[in-house]
This record gives sequence, structure tokens and C-alpha cells, in this order.
Amino acid sequence: MLGFFFGFHARLGRLHFFFACIIFAVIAAFFAVSIAGFVYRSISAVGGRPSALTLVPVFFLLALVVWGAIALTSMRVRDIGWNPVYVLPVWWLFIAIDTYVAITMPQWSIGHGKPTTMVGAALTLVVNLALIFWPSTTSDMSRQSAPEPVSPPVQPVVAKPVRTVQTAARAPAVKKGFGRLGQ
Repeated sequence: MLGFFFGFHARLGRLHFFFACIIFAVIAAFFAVSIAGFVYRSISAVGGRPSALTLVPVFFLLALVVWGAIALTSMRVRDIGWNPVYVLPVWWLFIAIDTYVAITMPQWSIGHGKPTTMVGAALTLVVNLALIFWPSTTSDMSRQSAPEPVSPPVQPVVAKPVRTVQTAARAPAVKKGFGRLGQ
């Protein structure tokens, strides 16, 4: 169980992924609002900048949200039939390059202060639509769990006992005429 939970080897179907993302977003938003209220109260009580101890819950929540998003995405990517070890880093690398291009060349970004280009936004849209609508594959599941087809068992051929005709030494029948009349 822990291998599936921490190793991201589980699979998550389309509908389950959709509802899990909604539930995850609601829970993350609840905790974000709670922690923001805590940090705001601690800042207003001191009257200055937040201390390092008040920012610990913020970083803890950030780490949980990032881990949860990666876990959900990798489970869905595995269910599609792709390997998340290859797909997710390539996607993140493309997003990083796209963000760098949008920051260094603002004329290519979507809008003022937006850290993405049209190509990056289109790729993110395509990947998110694939995660939601791409059908699940059962190819690697069927190879592991489906038994090989077995031909019906061959019935052994049992030799029927051969009736041997016992020939008794009989005296040849002598016919004396035609049927009974000749007797």
C-alpha cells in the first residue's frame, strides 16, 4: 500500500481523477484560508513582518499541495498508459522554458505580467484535457492478470473392449431339404 501511495504506482480513472481534483482543491483552499488567517493574526499582533515560525505552516501546506498535485497527475498519467517518470519532467521542463521565454521576452507573453506564452498555454490546455478525457488503458493490467487461454483438456482415448468371437467346433449342419418341410 505504501508503495502505491508514495511511489505513485496507483492508477486513477477519468471520473475519479476529476472528482479527486475538485475535492483536493477544496481541501487545499480550506487549509490555505485557515493558514492565511493564522499568519494575518500573528502579523497584526506583532505589528510587523511575520517571523520564521509563522511561515512554517505556509511552507508545510505548499509542500503538501505540490506533492498531492504530483501524486494525482502521475496516477492519471499511469492510467492513461504513459510513464509518469518521463511525461511529467518533460512537461515541467517545457513549462520552465516557456516561463523563461515569457519573462525574458515580454512581447511573446500572453499579457502584461503573465509568465507564459501562447504555446505554453496551449500545451498546458492540451495536457489537462488529455488528463481529463483520455480513456484508460488496460494493456499492462491485462498482461499481468489475465491468464493465458487454455485449450480444453484432451480426453484420453479409451479402447473399447473388442468382443472376440468364440468359434466353437460345431458339426457342420447338414441340410436335408428345404426348410422344415424337408425334415
